[in-house]
Amino acid sequence: MMSAFSTLSAERIVAALLGLAVLLGWVRLALWQRGAGAAGAAHWRLAALAALQPLVAGALFLTLFPPAWQRLADELVVATAGTPRRAAFATRGRLVALPEAPRLDRAEAVPDLATALRRHPATRRLVVLGQGLAPRDLDSARGLPIVHTSATELPGIVALALPAPVAAGAAFSVAGRVGPATGARVELVDPAGRVTDRQPVAADGTFRLSGTARAAGTARFALRLRQAGGGLQEEADVPVLAVAAAKPRLLILAGAPGPEIKFLRRWASDAGFAVQTQIAAGGGIALGDAPIALTLSTLNGYAAAIVDERAWAGLGGGRSTLIEAVRGGMGLVLRSDGDEGTRAWWRGFGLAPAGRGGVVPVVLPEVAVDTPEALALARTRRGIGTRDVPEGSDLDDPFRPDVTRLGGKWSGVDVVPFLADAGGNPLAAWRPLGTGRVAAFAVPDSYPLALGGRADLFADWWSRLLGAVARPADAPALIAGPFWAGERAVLCGAAAAGPVVQPDGTITTLVHDRAAGGCAGFWSTRAGWHQAGTGGAAQVFYVHPAEALPALRAGRDRTATLRLALSAGSPSQGRGTDSQPGSPWPWFGLWLAGCGALWLLERSTRGRGGMRAGPSPNPLP
Repeated sequence: MMSAFSTLSAERIVAALLGLAVLLGWVRLALWQRGAGAAGAAHWRLAALAALQPLVAGALFLTLFPPAWQRLADELVVATAGTPRRAAFATRGRLVALPEAPRLDRAEAVPDLATALRRHPATRRLVVLGQGLAPRDLDSARGLPIVHTSATELPGIVALALPAPVAAGAAFSVAGRVGPATGARVELVDPAGRVTDRQPVAADGTFRLSGTARAAGTARFALRLRQAGGGLQEEADVPVLAVAAAKPRLLILAGAPGPEIKFLRRWASDAGFAVQTQIAAGGGIALGDAPIALTLSTLNGYAAAIVDERAWAGLGGGRSTLIEAVRGGMGLVLRSDGDEGTRAWWRGFGLAPAGRGGVVPVVLPEVAVDTPEALALARTRRGIGTRDVPEGSDLDDPFRPDVTRLGGKWSGVDVVPFLADAGGNPLAAWRPLGTGRVAAFAVPDSYPLALGGRADLFADWWSRLLGAVARPADAPALIAGPFWAGERAVLCGAAAAGPVVQPDGTITTLVHDRAAGGCAGFWSTRAGWHQAGTGGAAQVFYVHPAEALPALRAGRDRTATLRLALSAGSPSQGRGTDSQPGSPWPWFGLWLAGCGALWLLERSTRGRGGMRAGPSPNPLP
């Protein structure tokens, strides 16, 4: 009470002294003008001098006793990443700054939103500035009305769909969106540092790149965004998990030996399948692996079977067993041998193509090798050379493999054509049969692709074909992200029950909350691959560096905050206010400017009557 009374008394005393000084100044000006007569100053000069004196006095008073800001008593203004200083200065509420926010003069620094709410328990509304709340603070903000104006989208990669786990040797794709994207292009770089795909960004900012996971395990590809001039704008890691630990079993039944079976078996083994091959050589002689009994219990252990027409004709009663296994979930691929009788065989499965028959060429995609850059990209996509086709030999030779297909096109309510060639002609189709799928492959011989240096296309065709029909395997142990170093990652289920091993070998024991569904929070300090859990329950996830993908991270926070604001409803009205001390610096600047104007006016000779009529005996000070 005494402190407030003393402050009030000091303000009154200073105000009285400054008011008295202004009055004395005005009296002095009036007396001088009266005594100067014809040599007095012009009226505008006297008015300016008279107006500047109370202005300077008022600015000095406000500098010594700055007025308090009126703010909403139950409103908390939260500064996040990308908060403009002008927006923070214009707010009326109590201002707090999260760790991601820039340094602000009058903001209270807090480690998280939960701490800010504990310090200010009267908060009934949040005003979020900047990009938005990070995942760490979303739970703390639930239940409170939120006002958030979406910030401007940052340039760079704003959306990214990372690849799902794939089989070893299979292709994968990376898609996303760039903003803005005028003239930009993206590149996918393999772990060896070679560009495996390069595409221009579409007009709407979207892109899609493809690569191949050549070996089982974890790998780190790189996505590069280049500007129109070729300069590197952004680079991000693309984590890829290739699974081959639990090998799916594949049964190949052929009516005669041939190169197609040889190359198919080699590819399937490299792709992670446990291959069982049975080839009929005639006269009761069988080649390949040891024969198996085609019983339902045996076939239920296979993910898919590949059968040609001759082998199907020789199965006899085993055909019904094979169909029953497909109804139970196994995939079946029907290979063509180029004979027109194949259509009648496929018609029994509802997969006969309609239209012109015969055999027509397959339109293969063109490979541009006219520049050194395009040649290097083509070599990378071909992969490592083999004994049959050394690396890059096909690129030096203009020879193109001769591949044909059965003519006609598929149609039907439940028939799904896919695997089109460069001319848009489907090479295969599948339809459901019970809980499984049966597919028809219209290419009699695809092995010339492997011999002609297009082993990548051969692998892509068969990988997609078996991927469409094979019995689904257990879900690969990959925890979806993205995650960033220094930011909380939420692990649930089996991943939260065991320790987490970071890339440097550091082991962190998680404390999971059973009441929250058995989830646990984990803050990584290292970027790279992490393992959660041990043994057969182990799962992996990738953590990006803290500075990676800034536009994607900002967009995630902005979207999450806007969704939370919409779910919280509209803020209430009619809240009370309180005050906080104001800053003296703006008033000090005004006082300094006023003093400077007074000094310049006193030194100036404009408007002085004495200068026109000669020296005055009583000059104006």
